[in-house]
Amino acid sequence: MELLEARVHELEEKVTRLDTEYPFLKESLDQNTKSYQELNKTLVSFKDTMTTMNLQMATMNNNIQTQKNALDRVVGDVETLKNKVDNVDEKGKFDIFEFFKKYFPWIVVLIGIGVFAASNFIKF
Repeated sequence: MELLEARVHELEEKVTRLDTEYPFLKESLDQNTKSYQELNKTLVSFKDTMTTMNLQMATMNNNIQTQKNALDRVVGDVETLKNKVDNVDEKGKFDIFEFFKKYFPWIVVLIGIGVFAASNFIKF
């Protein structure tokens, strides 16, 4: 019987301890459940944000590619324009030394004809 009383006393202590710990454990469990729910909401929000960022980055990548293509076309146009300007500059240059070197025999002939004609009109 004493063994039975000791066993009942031990069970009463356990029940008393459970009665005192139950509110704390229930509150802790409720807090953990609430935290888990908030964490789940946060993760869903984070997923939505990352999806939005991914779409925005894809749009930015497309815009950058479009701008790169436009810039490449502009650079090509500028190079073409530069080449045309260089050609016009080369054609528009007048080099007096090149002119004399190319037309020297004709210049000498024209000066000779001019001197001959002038000497026929003016008699010394």
